[in-house]
Amino acid sequence: MNLLTLYPEFGELYKEIAEFRKNPKELIYMYSEALAIMDRNTIQLTLEAELSETKEQLADTKEQLDNTKEQLDNTKEQLSDSQSLNAKQAAELVEKDKLIAIKLAELEEVKAELAKVKSK
Repeated sequence: MNLLTLYPEFGELYKEIAEFRKNPKELIYMYSEALAIMDRNTIQLTLEAELSETKEQLADTKEQLDNTKEQLDNTKEQLSDSQSLNAKQAAELVEKDKLIAIKLAELEEVKAELAKVKSK
């Protein structure tokens, strides 16, 4: 009583303690409820940690994908350049083949004229 007189704000706490002494099941229920809350909080923290880790992995995977895409774009550009060069070289070969055909035709004409000259 002296404590309650000095510290009246603890009155409610003393009443609760007295009730728990009369009905200990209530205390066990409160303890079980506190454990359930702690379990929920632990699960929530675990899920948040897993989510954070998954987000980090996703960011890493996205970065790798971006790098791979950049490499692919560079490879496509190199391929395009190579194809353009090949097309240009092929066109040059066609022109050279035409020139060779013309020169062969001229050579045949010269051979024919030479054969005429020799036969005279």
